[in-house]
Amino acid sequence: MDDRQLKNASPHTILGYQRTLGEFHQFCVNNEVVDSGDVTHSLIKRYFLHCQSERGNNAVTLNHKLINIRAFFNYAEAELELYNEKSNPIRKMSRFKTDVKIDVFTDHHIRQMLLYYRRLKQRDKTFYAYRDPTIIVLLLGTGIKVGELANLRWKDIDFDHDTITVFGKKRSMHRCLMAGMDVFTHQRLLRHSDLSMTQRYLAIWGTALKEQNDKYNPLNGISL
Repeated sequence: MDDRQLKNASPHTILGYQRTLGEFHQFCVNNEVVDSGDVTHSLIKRYFLHCQSERGNNAVTLNHKLINIRAFFNYAEAELELYNEKSNPIRKMSRFKTDVKIDVFTDHHIRQMLLYYRRLKQRDKTFYAYRDPTIIVLLLGTGIKVGELANLRWKDIDFDHDTITVFGKKRSMHRCLMAGMDVFTHQRLLRHSDLSMTQRYLAIWGTALKEQNDKYNPLNGISL
């Protein structure tokens, strides 16, 4: 945990490590495994089978746990030298296949949600009557993730230019690309050693993304 904090991991990420590793530790204790050398690939597979069958975890949750546990064992290999590349028990674990169908909201659904809060504000001036529709509009209009929204601070919001700066998992500053930041500045901010990696972001997002977002925003044509 100290290492993750030194690497400036978010509190949300650190909490995820604590939960997953605490659960995995308890599984090891229950199976009378108390020495790092006794943690095998087979034991880790049994842990994930336990999560799947006993805890009802789906593939998405299993992959989150795999990421956390892999980070721990890679740290134990690189920093603590408890393992080497051959003995590291997590090396052979591959991601779980996800086959998740996402049901998206229709314009009708969005209108119904916003209409509910519009009526609520007329009879109830409580905080959440204003907060919740703002959250809905922000999620739908920007594509921001729930975790990113929860971590927003006042300093991240520029009311003068109607922009929000979002620091994602890899501290990628795409709002910047939308505003026209050049690729070299973006490379330095992201600490990419290879410009080609930064150019991938540029190819995906492009400096014209703001115009495209304004044009195809799912909230267009919906009375707010």
